[in-house]
Amino acid sequence: MTRGIYPCVIFATRYQGTYEGGVWAAVEAYNIPCGAQADDVTACNWWAEHGPGLGVGASPEDAYAALVALGDRRVDWSGE
Repeated sequence: MTRGIYPCVIFATRYQGTYEGGVWAAVEAYNIPCGAQADDVTACNWWAEHGPGLGVGASPEDAYAALVALGDRRVDWSGE
């Protein structure tokens, strides 16, 4: 049996992949991290710094699969 990631939030990205790399994102958190959906400049910088630790994809399922595939490289935002 495979354990899922909890907590996990899957959300549509604000800029449809322009900064995020995909139209859906998955993050190990209770809420969407603030910078992920911010204004253009803030979001661009936030995704450049933190994006590699989140799952992104063309669908919610793809984003979650990408998050799982990160393994230990996944960023835990549950404390934010």
